[in-house]
Amino acid sequence: MTDQQRRDSIGAYGNPFVKTPNLDRLAEGGVRFNRCYIATSPCSPSRASLLTGLYAHTHGIVVNGIVLPESVPSLGNTLKAAGYRTAWVGKWHLGPTDSPKHGFTDKWVNHGKDYRDYLERVGLQTFTEGARGKVLPRGVRYGHSDIPEEHCLETFLAREAVAFLEEAGSQPFCLALSFRAPHTPVAPPEPWDKMYSRERVSLPVNLHEDMRNKPLRQRRLRTGRQDSSSHAARRWEGVTFPKSRVLAEWTEEEWREIIALYCGLISYVDKWTGRVLDTLDSLGLAENTIVLFTTDHGDMMGNHGLIHKDGYTYDETMRVPLIIRYPPLIRPGTATDALVSNVDILPTLLEMMGVKVSHGVQGRSFLPVLEGEAQSHRDATFMEIARGIKAVRTERWKYTANWRPRDLDELYDMKDDPLELQNLATDPENAKVCNELRKRILSWMGETKDPELGEFREATKQPPRRP
Repeated sequence: MTDQQRRDSIGAYGNPFVKTPNLDRLAEGGVRFNRCYIATSPCSPSRASLLTGLYAHTHGIVVNGIVLPESVPSLGNTLKAAGYRTAWVGKWHLGPTDSPKHGFTDKWVNHGKDYRDYLERVGLQTFTEGARGKVLPRGVRYGHSDIPEEHCLETFLAREAVAFLEEAGSQPFCLALSFRAPHTPVAPPEPWDKMYSRERVSLPVNLHEDMRNKPLRQRRLRTGRQDSSSHAARRWEGVTFPKSRVLAEWTEEEWREIIALYCGLISYVDKWTGRVLDTLDSLGLAENTIVLFTTDHGDMMGNHGLIHKDGYTYDETMRVPLIIRYPPLIRPGTATDALVSNVDILPTLLEMMGVKVSHGVQGRSFLPVLEGEAQSHRDATFMEIARGIKAVRTERWKYTANWRPRDLDELYDMKDDPLELQNLATDPENAKVCNELRKRILSWMGETKDPELGEFREATKQPPRRP
């Protein structure tokens, strides 16, 4: 798993610019999911949903910084109880990392203290994993790592993962390798920081979108306009957006620079992902090991003129890569348009291994899709963000209700407008579609016992703010 990696940043997903030969070969040996959506954002909530098969309003990790209780059944403790050797290597982000958590007890290597201790052992204790170079107006660090590749964080984590595989023996194992990159700081080591020519970087076609007909938060981040007359503006009282931090003030050269570095960081991680795949091959484990690659969320990286992931349900953040390889079951080199959620990953893996799924898991196994017996999985996937956002993605539509505070809703025709440029929610002709999709969200909230159901129902009775 990586952190904050866009689905379209991988060659296998059609990107001709970024070089990801190892993820590409993983896809060539398995199946690529074209429409996998995370159930929630940002990091901690999405990771908790992936590991538990539960929606955020059920597992309770609705924002970063909340501890996932040990009592909640998860991938690690479920497989540990089933007799697997278990290891977690890398970013956890679900509570303290001082000791093993959630059944990952045979090897536990975190990206904080364990990595700092490693740097001290190799005589690099004066370094931090930061960026040298400019800082963009919103405080986004980018540049290159002062630490040589040989000792960078992702290199360290990959080697620890390889060491576990080499010691695994004949006992069934579950290894989670959680890279921090390409999350900020966008700082690849040399020579990866210069891998991509800035002049060849293609800027998003909607980079200069004027944000009309978009919710207030996006408009204010993008343009700096206060729009204090609206009801939704009360949420942001006291929050200022100085001109120097308005995203509209970023130059195209700055965007090209950070995008090129982001691509370099992804290619660097891909190299070390390859080392782990090579180890499976050399140990004779590849033919009987399920390998799954995904990420916790994406990054806007210039689409709609935005950066990062907080508070948006656009595909650049919520639609993530998902690649699964398992030679005895999955036909190599396949792709599927089946609509799946990352809450479905846990029950799918457990069913593949013949391990009982805990009662109460809200995800649904998509094993029939992997077996080639089904072409579809869900007719809708649901998303939520703690900033008062609930959303649904169906075969054709994506509808987002901005309900706390009541703000402009968003409706996109994902067949005709995959870039989500034309918000149709403000068109009275689409009121029926919005109402039907809002009812689907209400039904989902009721089925999953969402404690915000009543508040959401009352809030959405109010008409959304008009721009």
